[in-house]
Amino acid sequence: MPLALLGVLLLGSSVPAANEFEAIPYGYFKLWTTNRPSGSYVKQPATAAQNTIEMVRPGVLLHYGDWRFVYLAHLGRGDTATLDAYLCLTPEDKALQRMELGQIHIPAGWESRTSASWIFTMNRSLVVTKFVGSTYDKGLWTQWTNPWVKGGYFGAGLFDGAGLDAADKDNNKDFMLGAKAPYKDWTFELTRYWGNGVTGIHFLEGMAQYQHGPWWGTAEYWTGGRHGKVYGEDYDGAYALIRYNIAGNVWTSDRYEYLRVVTPCGCAATTQQERTTLGLSYELPKSGWRLQTNYEIWSGDNAPNNFWGAELQWRWYPWLMGR
Repeated sequence: MPLALLGVLLLGSSVPAANEFEAIPYGYFKLWTTNRPSGSYVKQPATAAQNTIEMVRPGVLLHYGDWRFVYLAHLGRGDTATLDAYLCLTPEDKALQRMELGQIHIPAGWESRTSASWIFTMNRSLVVTKFVGSTYDKGLWTQWTNPWVKGGYFGAGLFDGAGLDAADKDNNKDFMLGAKAPYKDWTFELTRYWGNGVTGIHFLEGMAQYQHGPWWGTAEYWTGGRHGKVYGEDYDGAYALIRYNIAGNVWTSDRYEYLRVVTPCGCAATTQQERTTLGLSYELPKSGWRLQTNYEIWSGDNAPNNFWGAELQWRWYPWLMGR
C-alpha cells in the first residue's frame, strides 16, 4: 500500500460535519473455511476443509461538504485489485440526488450494488454473478429525484462495459436506466441495461424489497443475454433472500435462486441450475464482527455437490457501525 494512502488511513474515524474535510478509514477482512473447491460451480468432488484469509480490503473515504472520494483495495491470496475508486456528489435538497464517477458497483438490484461485506450470504447469487460478474465497472451514474414518489429516484448512467479493473478496448459505452419507488414497508426497483462494450451484456432487472420488524427480504428477477460470442446466449434467473432476527444478535439468512442459460440457435443444450443457501449468523454490528455459516444445496444440470462453509468477518465502516 502506498505510504501516502497509509498516512491517510491513520486520520479520523467519524463522519465529518458539513464543510469540514476528513479522511475516514474503512474496510474489512474475512477468514473462512469451506469444502467447496475454490471458484467451482460445476460438478467436482468435495475437498477437505480449506482455511485461509480470503480477503483483506482496506479503504479510505475523503469527505468535504457534498463531495466524497471513495477508494477500496482488494488484497487476496496471490491477487490484488482496485475496487471502489470514484468521486461522489450528494447535494441536499436538489433535483440531482447523487452522482458517481469512476469505478463503481453497477447499481442494478440490491446485491449488485452492495459490498461483499454487507450481503447476508458467503457467496453472491448465481444470477447477479452471471449478469454483472464482479459487479464493478468504470462509468458515470446519476440519480434524480422522483417528484411524484417521496424517496424515489430516476437514474441514468454510462459504463465502459469492460468489468473490474479492465481497459475499455473498443470505446463503446453501455447505457443504463433505473427507477426506485418506496411504498410503506416495500421498495420497488426497475433497471434496463444496454450493452455495447466488450462483454456485450444486456438485461432487464426488477426488484421488490420488504422490511418490517424482525423480517427483511428481497427478491429479484433478471432476464437478458450476451452478445459478442459466436452464437450468443440468453439468460434468465431470479433469487429470493429472506432474513429473520431470531433473537438478539442471531439471524437466519436463507436464499433460493435459479439460473437458466439458452443458446438461441440451438447449438447447445439449455441448462438450468438451482441453489438453496441456508445461513445462520451471530452479529455484533457496533463492533463490526460477524460469524456466519452457510450450507448450499444444489440441483440441476452439471450441478456441484452440496457444500458447507463458515466465515469470521470484521468490518470497519464508521458511518454504518450502528447498522
